[in-house]
Amino acid sequence: MAIVVIENIQNENAHFYKEFTFKQYEKFLLDEPGDTPIVKIGARVDGVPAGLALAKEDTSTGNIWNILSFFVLENFRKKGAGAALLSKLKEILLDKKCEFTTFKVITSMDNIKSLESLFVKHGFAPFRICTNIYKCSIIKMREKSPFSKRVFSGKLKFNKNVKILLKNQVDTNLIEKIKAREDNDYPESLSPFKNEFDLKEAFHFFAITENDGIIGWGTTFEAPGNLILYRSFFVKKEYRPIGVGYNIFNACFKYQCEHYPGWDFIFAVAVDNKRTEKLLGLYLGDSFDWFKHECETSLTLKNKIKY
Repeated sequence: MAIVVIENIQNENAHFYKEFTFKQYEKFLLDEPGDTPIVKIGARVDGVPAGLALAKEDTSTGNIWNILSFFVLENFRKKGAGAALLSKLKEILLDKKCEFTTFKVITSMDNIKSLESLFVKHGFAPFRICTNIYKCSIIKMREKSPFSKRVFSGKLKFNKNVKILLKNQVDTNLIEKIKAREDNDYPESLSPFKNEFDLKEAFHFFAITENDGIIGWGTTFEAPGNLILYRSFFVKKEYRPIGVGYNIFNACFKYQCEHYPGWDFIFAVAVDNKRTEKLLGLYLGDSFDWFKHECETSLTLKNKIKY
């Protein structure tokens, strides 16, 4: 039987575990004064670093913790490392008076089922798939997708009464109106100002009409690994039937081809946003490299706290 040991991650052993989390979270493995409260534990199986659990307190509430990373190397799965990590993590969060914890992950359907089985056994809610995520080469899409071929060749023409401008070309007063939500009610999750991963802006395009100002947008960021992350895509409801979404997609994809030709892209679409997924599907065809899901779960600890 494998021997599983859970240890705190500190400066001295952080280098063993940094490959188990995302690049933007590696800094949390180091002890730095003044940082947001972090829980970071690693699992060793027969002495070998095999997995990690990383959680961060939501300081706006003080009693909610978000699990940022939970990972076990494939060779060490089903040997008790995942269960030991999750049990220890719950124990630590209880000691910290945590009332509610959440976990989001992007992975394949097979991995979702495996993770869900583990998390549900530890009291978490069944996983809910909230986003479908596609990774694709912009070059491959242009060459293999029949629809994209027609777009890049200029054979498809779309609405000419809508201007598609880069962010730095847009009147700042119009941008401020969007920030203030004047005459434009959009879901907060699709805000053109969202950047939860603190990434460098790549290119943002805005759709503008003379009468209504900004009516839609597409925002992108530079992600690690030479990837363009398509973050927010939105068009006002009354403009969706006239092809404004096509205008924005065309501008974004053409700009990426010209300015980021060697970069692949990732596009995330909420599972209930069928219109955008259908539109994206026209461009992608079957040219995407992989298709994954973002799912989420949660656990209420409030009634289990021991004072």
